[in-house]
Amino acid sequence: MLAQARGLDQIADDLIQLQETLESGWVPSPEQWSVMAKFPEPWSTLCQSSIAELRDAGASVVPTLKSLRTLAQAQAVATREAHSKSAQSKLQAMACSGLGPFFAGFLWFMMPALQENAVTWAVTGAFAVALSVMAMLWIIKLSEDARWGGVPLIFRPAVFEVQIAFEKFFELLRSGKPADLAWFEMIRFFSDSPGSLPLFESWGQTVWEPTPEKPELKFFKNAGGRGKPPESVIALIAVGHSLKRMIQASLVDGQSSLERAQTLLLSFQSEWRQRVDAELQKLPTRSLQPLYFCVLPALVGLLVVAMVLTASQSF
Repeated sequence: MLAQARGLDQIADDLIQLQETLESGWVPSPEQWSVMAKFPEPWSTLCQSSIAELRDAGASVVPTLKSLRTLAQAQAVATREAHSKSAQSKLQAMACSGLGPFFAGFLWFMMPALQENAVTWAVTGAFAVALSVMAMLWIIKLSEDARWGGVPLIFRPAVFEVQIAFEKFFELLRSGKPADLAWFEMIRFFSDSPGSLPLFESWGQTVWEPTPEKPELKFFKNAGGRGKPPESVIALIAVGHSLKRMIQASLVDGQSSLERAQTLLLSFQSEWRQRVDAELQKLPTRSLQPLYFCVLPALVGLLVVAMVLTASQSF
């Protein structure tokens, strides 16, 4: 997570250098523009295609550079905050992994009778260590789930893809395209991207395409999910349909879609931060489950076996 945040910081730094060069009245050299080719995906493709389209249309690229830089900085900040808030659970996971071995070693030295039953105690200790490791992995999984707002692993790229899609939509509007055509090209851009989830197909190819009943179910199943989609996945689908309805309203009343779409993106980002914070607040309580179901049985099992072996030596 921290490596990802550092990568986003580097992207923001490179974009602000291009922005400052343009604002100072200079044209960036081809070498300066080529730095975007070194960005990780989907940043590389998005930045290069967006800037190329704006330059071909004769539109200013500075607003798009500012918007992309702001998004990269916001993602870096959110990543660091989630990492710091889940650090306690990581320490708890490390402590769980050592409880079983520590208690087994403690009893070994405190109860000499165990040394005469070394094989039995070794098997018991190995079982306790396995339970401790299981608790550690369980807590790490809970921590990762909380940092992503409860989004299952296979759907996590969609959290970032949604925000990138908004930036692509902004760029198309700034290049002079009408909102309905900008929507169509945005959907086509991400649907054709290799490795992209079928998220954008569930939004609809055109603005006027009717919204199917419960589109989150189709997306969830097509992407490999099982059972009922969680609220976090439903939110990813809902924001796309909210954007589509907003475009429809803008086309009907003749108002600009850009400001409304930017407000919708800010609202989505705020709600997502609140979702992540809520999951992180529940994390300490949820982390007690591995302690009760894995660590506690391991420690009690060690103590019971140690007492039985000691008692058997007394008779």
